[in-house]
Amino acid sequence: MRRVVFAFIAGFLATITFHQIALALLHAAHVAPHAAWSMQPVPPVAPLKHQPIPHSVKMAILGFTVNAAWGLGTALFYRLFSRK
Repeated sequence: MRRVVFAFIAGFLATITFHQIALALLHAAHVAPHAAWSMQPVPPVAPLKHQPIPHSVKMAILGFTVNAAWGLGTALFYRLFSRK
């Protein structure tokens, strides 16, 4: 159970740091269309409204980059928390 809690905390912290910092940097470079740490409500995602998902190389690279930063942050935080 301890590992699950550490993993949850690591993922949460990585989201508000690594994931959002990567998104902020990409937005500042005019690559990402949306800014980080937005508290604006959003409508349901496209598949829930039976609309097509936009497919482009730019969006695929953007998604990969932001999620890779989140994964790296999660791994780093988990390793930090799980040290004895």
